[in-house]
Amino acid sequence: MKVSKFFTKLVGCLVLWLSGGLADAQINFWQQTNGPFGGTVYAIATKSNGDVFAGTDRGVFRSTDNGESWKNVSTGVSLLGTTDINFIFILPNGDILASTFFGVFRSTDNGNNWTRTGFTTTEVNAFAINRKNGGIFAAVGFAGSGGVYRSTDNGATWTATGLTGPFVFSVAITSGGTIFAGTTSGIFRSTDDGATWTFINTGLPANTSALSFAINDSSGTILAGTSRGAFRSTSNGNNWTSTTVTNVTVYAVAIDSSRRFFAGTSNGVFRSIDDGNSWALINAGLTSPRVYFVAVNSSGHLFAGTDIGVFRSTNIGNNWQEINKGLATFAITALAINNSTGSVFAGTDRINRGVFRSTDNGMSWKAVNTGLISPSISSLFILSNGDILASAFSDRVFRSANNGDSWTETGFREQVNAFAVSNVNGHIFAAVGSSSNNGVFRSTDNGNNWTPTGLTGLSVSALALTTSGTIFAGTPSGVFRSVDNGDTWTINNTGLPSSTNILSFAINNASGTILAGTSFRGIFRSPNNGNNWSPTSVTNVTVYALAINSSGEIFAGTDNGTFRSLDDGNSWAPINTGLTVTTIRTLATNRQGFIFAGTDGGGVFRSVQSTTAVNDRKNAGEVPASFELAPNHPNPFNPSTMIKYDLAQQVEVKLKIFDLMGRHVRTLVNQTQSAGRYAIMWDGRNEQGQAIASGLYIYQLRAGTFTQARRMALVR
Repeated sequence: MKVSKFFTKLVGCLVLWLSGGLADAQINFWQQTNGPFGGTVYAIATKSNGDVFAGTDRGVFRSTDNGESWKNVSTGVSLLGTTDINFIFILPNGDILASTFFGVFRSTDNGNNWTRTGFTTTEVNAFAINRKNGGIFAAVGFAGSGGVYRSTDNGATWTATGLTGPFVFSVAITSGGTIFAGTTSGIFRSTDDGATWTFINTGLPANTSALSFAINDSSGTILAGTSRGAFRSTSNGNNWTSTTVTNVTVYAVAIDSSRRFFAGTSNGVFRSIDDGNSWALINAGLTSPRVYFVAVNSSGHLFAGTDIGVFRSTNIGNNWQEINKGLATFAITALAINNSTGSVFAGTDRINRGVFRSTDNGMSWKAVNTGLISPSISSLFILSNGDILASAFSDRVFRSANNGDSWTETGFREQVNAFAVSNVNGHIFAAVGSSSNNGVFRSTDNGNNWTPTGLTGLSVSALALTTSGTIFAGTPSGVFRSVDNGDTWTINNTGLPSSTNILSFAINNASGTILAGTSFRGIFRSPNNGNNWSPTSVTNVTVYALAINSSGEIFAGTDNGTFRSLDDGNSWAPINTGLTVTTIRTLATNRQGFIFAGTDGGGVFRSVQSTTAVNDRKNAGEVPASFELAPNHPNPFNPSTMIKYDLAQQVEVKLKIFDLMGRHVRTLVNQTQSAGRYAIMWDGRNEQGQAIASGLYIYQLRAGTFTQARRMALVR
């Protein structure tokens, strides 16, 4: 086959690029940033091979490097829509039991997959093994009742023991086979493998909940963690005495190979080196006071499960280090970028996590919650003077004047779901929902004072303003519009299905196109200031967030990943490579063109490359001084890529795609065009509309006498 001179000359360059550049090319659109990580950890278990498992309210996480990093391993762990894990237990054969609030699951492959056990509607709060006969005992508590159950076939089937009725928090067994059960009313004991039980509360305050046990078999000491502190028995439970750990809730107790006791409490971790007689508080480095679980591995390292994640101590608790890389169990509900400082702010849905800040594009994150009260965040907004507004789900709005270092409460006592500012007069508008005063509020003094606008009584989830000052408000009843600074509003639902809940907006001020993200119904588009709406190709998904960058590329965050439009919202393509979480709650772009995605349970992700790097070459408004064909973006790509070019004068333009043999694949442009800047999306299809194979391709621009070609890679 005859090959043109142009392609013959280019093949050598392409071979070098293929052998060196393509192999190392980054094909992912997204990369996970280093946080913010953490979350509520209810249970920890360690295996003999060194693996550590953490039970969270978003499933099971596993670490194979002593807690340095974590991976969610919850495939199959879901019942009634919940993945809350309240206890993890390692069986003698290495199988793992994970208890949810609605049943127990088992993994036979180190957590990679899980299947339901016979406990299908029961909450198991603890397991223990009778080393005399191998029987497994389960502490059951559900809907105000429970008991202790026993399995004699390694957890395959379970039967009730003689203790039924009370809610049982904990169970522990001595080497001699005596079983202790902690309930809401105190402690029970069985010496006949659970057939009969005796109430043994001497020394315990009445109605004391016994939450945890640890047993020193060498001395016979039994330690009980309760709702009123730690209690100790040296008489096989016949009598209990209080310890110096008092006036705290002791969620968990553990003992290491050197017979040191550790207690995880509502005030941190305590340690006893004298069989529970005296205790010392060991909280150095532990930034969360609430410790739900403590565990010791075979190396003697301590792990603490807290309400902000996992901490580890390698020196018997003298110092603690947060080890949450990869462990993210909360939702990122808000993102905001302070372009004057470059800081990225992430708001979470957790009272104990609040706001995080990154000053290095997501390489690291720091919690910045000083002054925040009940800091579960519904929205974040950067004011024109650089101040930050943070709205909490507790109907409070806070302001920071020092880039998040500290916060003060404002007088605005509402839950704000979104803020927006008018380019016309600088007024700030707030979308208020889920409070007593739903609607849109307005501030004319940079957020110091707020008054209701003409839209009241409806919960408002989204706001957007055009450059001319027209305001759009998204509600459960559809779209409302105001053209008089919020004084009056009209409903603009033509083309929208009835009762469409609007969650997000994006406005392309260059074209006037308005996009609306909805609940369960995808994205709708209006080219005429909201007078009419039409559905797009993104359907049957919930669109939590929409964002547009300086190049006019539009991004959508949904419950099925992210989508991008390169043609003003007409067509959309999924962009999920590198994304490990499907629910995207919020989006934000910075001046460098990176786009950030806040996920539900995976922290913050960021685009690998700037999405506006091509456009940063020149000011978008000026007539190009020369002809130029820019590098396509992204490259490599799948399934679509944007091609941009400059025309210095009006000419006949042809933009075509070829394969490496010089065969024509697709003509994208074939017409006369005026001087200016142009962009067109190629969807990886040929002239017949068929998706072409992965490989290297050439795109060539002919503009009058100007000719330029570049290479690109399609990776499917």
